[in-house]
Amino acid sequence: FITHGDLTDKDIFYRFYVKLIRNIYLEKLLNILSFNFLNNWLFKKILNKKVKCVNLEKFENSFNYKLKKYDIIIEGHYHQNKSFEKSGKLYINLPAFSCNKSFILLKLDNKVSLKELNGR
Repeated sequence: FITHGDLTDKDIFYRFYVKLIRNIYLEKLLNILSFNFLNNWLFKKILNKKVKCVNLEKFENSFNYKLKKYDIIIEGHYHQNKSFEKSGKLYINLPAFSCNKSFILLKLDNKVSLKELNGR
């Protein structure tokens, strides 16, 4: 399972916020009401946002509920640059390029079919 990670977050306020800002009808309404000023202002804010490079304490305990559903999880969002194996299941949290100037290259083995991957 590969995801950014914010859609699997358990925080209900954050999930509401994400649904709200990704709602196309709300976006269109705000663009009309603000003559596109609000959208442009938000876009500039996002581009200038500083990524917080923070080491989250007890991070290993925060993703256990995700491992119940999948054998392998790869996600970003928290940008901890850590991986863990628990009960034969693998969790990989990707780094933020802006924090440590590193990135991950994911290469799938051509010998494994998508059907086999979905069955795992």
